[in-house]
Amino acid sequence: MQISKTAIGLSTVLIFILTISVTLHHNQHSLIKDAEVSHTAVALPQPPRRNLAETPKKKRVIRIATLGGSVSWGANLKNQRKGYSWRLNIKPEYTVNNLAIRATGSDYPSHCAESMLGQHNVYDVILLEFTLNGTEGLTLLLQRLRKRFPEAILIYIDVYSLKHESIDPKTRLTPHQLGLDESINWQWSAFKYKHDEFFVYLQKQMKAVGGYMLQLPRKYPPLKSLYMFSDDWHHLSPEGHMAIVRGVDALIKKLPTPPEKPRLGGWGEGDQCESWFATGNTTLNYDNALLKEFAPFKYSMEFHSGKGVVVVHNKKPHKLPVFISYMARYSVYPITTVHINNRLHTVDPHITLPDHIMKTEEVGYADPGKNIIKITPQPGPTTQPFRLTGIIMCGVCHEFVEKKTQKKEEAEK
Repeated sequence: MQISKTAIGLSTVLIFILTISVTLHHNQHSLIKDAEVSHTAVALPQPPRRNLAETPKKKRVIRIATLGGSVSWGANLKNQRKGYSWRLNIKPEYTVNNLAIRATGSDYPSHCAESMLGQHNVYDVILLEFTLNGTEGLTLLLQRLRKRFPEAILIYIDVYSLKHESIDPKTRLTPHQLGLDESINWQWSAFKYKHDEFFVYLQKQMKAVGGYMLQLPRKYPPLKSLYMFSDDWHHLSPEGHMAIVRGVDALIKKLPTPPEKPRLGGWGEGDQCESWFATGNTTLNYDNALLKEFAPFKYSMEFHSGKGVVVVHNKKPHKLPVFISYMARYSVYPITTVHINNRLHTVDPHITLPDHIMKTEEVGYADPGKNIIKITPQPGPTTQPFRLTGIIMCGVCHEFVEKKTQKKEEAEK
């Protein structure tokens, strides 16, 4: 998991403690399983009395989209219907489109928001969960979502890993290093406190777009939180997913319902994304590569040796930045060169995280029309192929960089 630079200072926190803890805007929201009472608790307003002769208005269905990684996808659940998106979807007041992608942080959806959410779909609530797989590109993603859906409720769900954030006081090793042993007196490690600082950064990001935060509760000692995790101590158990359901449901019901026909903004220069990671299908032409399933329900275009080729078509009348998505892990995949339109870029799939994740990286520009991308793994100690999972042409990324540069130049004047 990546920890970004922290924001300075915490905002004033207003806590509602019932079956969950919820605070609005940039304040911390906790998902508490057991009901508690606190001297800071504020009584909920009682519903107005209704004349029984009146015919109650039928509540409209709230349209929800989920953007996230493995947790939101439902990884390590024996039954995916126990996942929080599914459980929200079976409530009559919600309909949920789960767009989460396993092993993926916020960088891919930040570049592909239009392709994923669609040009014509309307959402009242958008849930985001990327902490475990990385939040690179989160600023761009939030700005794109707010521009497109100015009246939608944006909620970030912050989760953590018991496997990576607890430590054995005697050996100073984590469960990932030592084993998932419940007899050890695990304590929270320094990484937990870095996560606390990271949470402040997330608060600042969400406040900037008028969003909200929910946080999975963290108990002391760590094993008291074990019931919320699956048998890998990393992904959530059905109980952990239910904690999220209660938190999301309570927060949505405390906020004004967005209008049924909300204002919609544009997607700007938009994006053109082609990903075969979850489906194994692509419309792109390619050569000297093999499209195959390398893990259950995970697909990649494998480049073993020599020069592979992928052909893409830029539908815009001007150049567009090109990004590729690929699998990354510590000391597993070969360093690879990517050549497009006389630009050579080197991709290093080695990362410090122990988990297998998908990364997204800019490699060059595509001219209008047909473009040939040449991909060449370099000789090295690994026998694994370079695994390509998607290609992106992101016009709005170029637009975002230009605006950022313009603001910087104006500030320097």
